[in-house]
Amino acid sequence: MSTTYLTPNQILINTTAQYVQQELAGAEGGHDWWHIYRVWQSAKLIAQHEEVDTLIVELGRCCMISQILNSTMATKKPGPRRLPHF
Repeated sequence: MSTTYLTPNQILINTTAQYVQQELAGAEGGHDWWHIYRVWQSAKLIAQHEEVDTLIVELGRCCMISQILNSTMATKKPGPRRLPHF
């Protein structure tokens, strides 16, 4: 039986992805979870060819956290007020 161990960064990324998916559950199609997922995957591909901090790429401006900060779609609450709960 093989055990898979996640790094602290992988745990943070997975936890953030789950949170964002939950927060954007009711968002319109252009800003829903699947939009974020596509952007996230594209950013990871680009990061493979650049000298970047992949944690910042995956969590930062181009991906998950930016949608929470910029959105009011799921709950009509301003995004920054939703992040402290995370």
